[in-house]
Amino acid sequence: MSIMSYNGGAVMAMRGKGCVAIASDRRFGIQAQMVTTDFQKIFPMGERLYIGLAGLATDVQTVSQRLKFRLNLYELKEGRQIKPKTFMSMVSNLLYERRFGPYYIEPVIAGLDPRTFEPFICSLDLIGCPMITEDFVVSGTCSEQMYGMCESLWEPDMEPEDLFETISQAMLNAVDRDAVSGMGVVVHVMPSEPFLTAFLMGPDKNLTDTEVVNEIYPVWTYSYLILLLPVFLATDYLCYKPVLILQAASFVVTYSILMKGQGVLVMQLLEVCFGVATATDVAYYAYIYSVVERDSYQRVTGLCRSAALLGSAMGSLVGQFLVSVGHVPLLYLVVVTLAASCVAFLAPWFLPMPSRSLFFHEESVPQDQPCPDPAVCTRLVEKGTMGLNVEMHEHRSLKQVLKSLWADFVQCFSRRPLLAWSVWWALSTCGYFQVINYAQVLWEKILPSKEFEIYNGYVETISTLLGALAAFGVSFVRVSWAVWGELALCMFSVVIAVAVYLMHAVRNIWVCYSSYVLFRATYMLLVTIATYQIAANLSMRRYAMVFGVNTFIALLLQTLLTVIVVDSAGLGLDIFPQVTCPHQ
Repeated sequence: MSIMSYNGGAVMAMRGKGCVAIASDRRFGIQAQMVTTDFQKIFPMGERLYIGLAGLATDVQTVSQRLKFRLNLYELKEGRQIKPKTFMSMVSNLLYERRFGPYYIEPVIAGLDPRTFEPFICSLDLIGCPMITEDFVVSGTCSEQMYGMCESLWEPDMEPEDLFETISQAMLNAVDRDAVSGMGVVVHVMPSEPFLTAFLMGPDKNLTDTEVVNEIYPVWTYSYLILLLPVFLATDYLCYKPVLILQAASFVVTYSILMKGQGVLVMQLLEVCFGVATATDVAYYAYIYSVVERDSYQRVTGLCRSAALLGSAMGSLVGQFLVSVGHVPLLYLVVVTLAASCVAFLAPWFLPMPSRSLFFHEESVPQDQPCPDPAVCTRLVEKGTMGLNVEMHEHRSLKQVLKSLWADFVQCFSRRPLLAWSVWWALSTCGYFQVINYAQVLWEKILPSKEFEIYNGYVETISTLLGALAAFGVSFVRVSWAVWGELALCMFSVVIAVAVYLMHAVRNIWVCYSSYVLFRATYMLLVTIATYQIAANLSMRRYAMVFGVNTFIALLLQTLLTVIVVDSAGLGLDIFPQVTCPHQ
């Protein structure tokens, strides 16, 4: 018996559409005698790079350790992840150095380029001569059988799910025909990651994780903060509806850039447009509150937040369904989202235009009703209109509005219940933005091997649906929040902190998914309660001002956190401390 088949073994790699897969058997034996059924023959050499070693078991372990040592030296010296072709040269050099006393192994390499995400597979012989192919490579004692199965089953441009099924069937059928290999199969599939983070880092955009996390994503926080105050004033001056139209148009522009744009600068422009879209979100609730009575605040708050969350859940579910069942490329998800944004752009045009607003276009108060603003009432008396039961509108200058806003700010935040809810909102929203913005990157770090199908869409759907149910339930629950509010804040805030800590400490994808669902649903429950409590505790109808101030403080904290922790100009920390630091 040849020394190459002394311990047995089989390794195979296949290339698909934007993905690769590598598989091996699990048997370790001495000729026909089986010793164990869990012998490792595939070794990770990076986030998207694997090497399979078939041959003499002692040489398999020796070469894997030597390669890991050389790989660590390379990454320390170069400061970047190694490319598959460069790693192939490293393996070839190691084997050629021992050509007169060779390692009895035949390596198989499979991986994705860390920058372009281009699939790569190759095999090498005993002395390091490489063979690069575009379809499949095999190595081991049952090479003839594996070649036959691969020729029969492999097809070009297979999606990750099809590639997994093909390589699994080819390997299982081949080792069944070989006496010194088998006892199960291990398969590693490396697809392009799903959804936004993956789309930016995938072959369509070719951005690195450092560019996405430290250069592109922080732009949203900065633009949101800068635009919040001007958008808030414009919302009131334009009476809400035009700003709702601007929000819908911003989403259309955002996803148009995402579909066609390339490069870091263009993606940063995309984040600016998305900042406009999120900054104008204040018009959504301000418009609703401007057309309902205060007694209905709790119900409309729950209903509006539930509607937004249900829409988000439906989008996540459709996206996951298209990827998992329809095998739709990620670019098509952007097209679907763009189409939905275009439909949403039409909706605000049919909303009635409010005839008044809170600051720039105030409505006078009839004599038989209490005056919400003494300054306005004084001016109305001076004009001789205070005693008339008619509706009139006073157009105010920017200076008058800012002066009124400051007076309202002092009066509103002098009330302890409103101040307590507002402080919680600002702090928790800062942490919420941090977790939501970088959750997908965290998930990729936790499971870099891509051994299992990613369920990001399902997780977003479940968390959003639970949040929607919680928000909807708040609209019908009658609780004295003046009595129980602070206790609820403390209890649920502890739940949120524990959930985020588990995402950091227990680096298991299922624990991370579960903690994320718990975190988001709990936050949605509390923020809905806080929204209602803030609106109900206002001494005047200045809810838009209070909401704007709270969001501004949250964004200011988020900006400081981003500059110090996330931005490449600051510390540029790893994703784990980025997510957990606002909750520590």
